[in-house]
Amino acid sequence: MSGMFASLKRSMEKAGYQLGITEEPEPTLLDTVRAEFSEATTMSYTTRFYGFCACFSVGILMSMMSSLFWGNPTKFGVTYTFGNLISICSMMFLFGPKAQIEGMTKSYRVIATLLYVLCMVATLVSALYLRDPLLTLICIVAQSAALTWYCLSYIPYARSIVARCFGSMVNDS
Repeated sequence: MSGMFASLKRSMEKAGYQLGITEEPEPTLLDTVRAEFSEATTMSYTTRFYGFCACFSVGILMSMMSSLFWGNPTKFGVTYTFGNLISICSMMFLFGPKAQIEGMTKSYRVIATLLYVLCMVATLVSALYLRDPLLTLICIVAQSAALTWYCLSYIPYARSIVARCFGSMVNDS
């Protein structure tokens, strides 16, 4: 009920501004920043698509270029991780940041998302802070597996099919 009154009050205030009965208040700094941010982040579908293609291509290119640093696990891990991160962030051009984060945190996907993010963090920590080549390579393998599991969460029934396939391979041996 209070929402209805608040809406009615805003409508009456707008009518007063338009009729010249009351003066419109000066926008605050926060209002100005919000308006400028909204204007700057409004993109056409074509621009969103181009942004997605560019960002995704850069991410894939970085991930592929990381193989040039195969002999240096630190450079390899950092390049591979940032390539994956850029590729995942490219989806924000298509859906928007809010929808992307909401999609990543859905109940059936949140564990895959957390596992993937933790693997990326572990890769960067082992490569940049610990500087342990073996641990970095282990983290990269875990990150690749977590990325695969995360991507499969977007395809209906894909994770259960893959889990059954691996389960039958383990049981057969």
